[in-house]
Amino acid sequence: MKNFDLKKFKDFVDTYDSQRGHEDYEVRTIIDDFLYGIGICLNEDEYKNADGYQKFQEVLREHLKMKVNDTLQDEKHGTCWCGQSIDLTNLDCVEFALCKDHASDA
Repeated sequence: MKNFDLKKFKDFVDTYDSQRGHEDYEVRTIIDDFLYGIGICLNEDEYKNADGYQKFQEVLREHLKMKVNDTLQDEKHGTCWCGQSIDLTNLDCVEFALCKDHASDA
């Protein structure tokens, strides 16, 4: 957490409801606001203001792309997190990519 200003983020969250009209914000606005808050708490100089948030969105896109690729790679190989094959006879196992030993985790 040495690269993240947790106190600044807590202050950001604690004062969010003091913004005029926040009760009527769309879900996308709330998500963007909190992502912006994460960005400026990681590196305010780099990610502040609109152009900085665009840079941070690129970081987020890359992160999410990696997560999707990891998931697809696991599904492609049909393995549970433990390395065993997914139990294809159990729909919960298929949905959560689990072997028969971890079926109860679903």
